[in-house]
Amino acid sequence: MPSGRMPTSDTALQNVKDGSKDIGEDKWKAQLSSQQYAVLRNKDTDRPRVGKYDNFFEAGTYLCAGCGTPLYTSKMKFECGCGWPGFWDCLPKSVLEVPDSDGRRVEIVCNACNGHLGHVFRGEAFDNPINERHCVNSTSIVHVPQAKQ
Repeated sequence: MPSGRMPTSDTALQNVKDGSKDIGEDKWKAQLSSQQYAVLRNKDTDRPRVGKYDNFFEAGTYLCAGCGTPLYTSKMKFECGCGWPGFWDCLPKSVLEVPDSDGRRVEIVCNACNGHLGHVFRGEAFDNPINERHCVNSTSIVHVPQAKQ
């Protein structure tokens, strides 16, 4: 990890990589929209403040837009003001951390399909239980509303 800090969240480390839902680039191209392919497979980034989940706080679960794996719950989401959806933790071992190619940041990917989600940042003094921010592209996730009881 570039910062030298170990994850304090439920993210998976390199030695517990899953990848069980990675179907190969040809199948991803056929299955995903061009925007989803650009973000999930080519590691593009949504423009800030325009993603549908940036200011979205309805109860439910956020799934990987590529493979449908549950990644986050609405209880983990917080208003971070960065222009992308922010989560302070993930569902256990659903998100994998990998060093970013820029050598400074830590990339987060879906642990099941290796789809690019965004980046994780630590120690930014956010008021959440572990002082962590998963900065996630809206294109990378799909919200499933909580069932009404």
